[in-house]
Amino acid sequence: MKRLDDVQDMVRFHMRASGYVITSGEGLNVANFVLRRMAGFLPWEDLTRIDGSMSTTAGTRAYNWLVEPVNFMDLTWLGIQDGDDGAEYKRVVPVRSEREWEEAGREQDDLPRVYRLYGDETLPAHLKTIEFRPGPKYGSKTIRRIGIMEPDDLYDGAITPWRVAYYDDIYEMLVAAVVLAKRGQQARSAQLAQMASEQIRANLGREIIPAEIQSRLSA
Repeated sequence: MKRLDDVQDMVRFHMRASGYVITSGEGLNVANFVLRRMAGFLPWEDLTRIDGSMSTTAGTRAYNWLVEPVNFMDLTWLGIQDGDDGAEYKRVVPVRSEREWEEAGREQDDLPRVYRLYGDETLPAHLKTIEFRPGPKYGSKTIRRIGIMEPDDLYDGAITPWRVAYYDDIYEMLVAAVVLAKRGQQARSAQLAQMASEQIRANLGREIIPAEIQSRLSA
């Protein structure tokens, strides 16, 4: 966890230039853009959330997808309590084909086994509907969602969401890399992407090559 102005100091260090501001204006927009892109790189523990704010209604298949209290940018697991098995959570998976969707739609209400998340013309663009098939046999059963939350936007004085210092190190390199790329300093930007890739491999045991990092950070 770092204050944004402390992150700014390191961004300037990596850019080898003083005076660049990320606590307001265009620089703050870049800082938040990079934060969201970085959040999508890996299943960060700091951004993993478990939510149980949704529940079933017997016989009802479609529900508003709640973006509060957690707005998931990547859903990694979804399950529903099984009323026939001591309210144990059973996984519900994304539907894999239209044929499977149609077949599940003909089944009697039971524990849902597949779902589809979609938007339609009746909802604002940022809202979605989740539909389960077959429909749930029992009401008041918790729908558990696990995934990566979209991080809150940073602002002047805000604290980054990362728990350990080397996550902030990676973040600072990536912010600097994006700014430098926009300024045409491609060699230094690529060098920072390489450094971030090495940090991810060394500290997280994951392989994201520099070219992929640069691709994900391109606006």
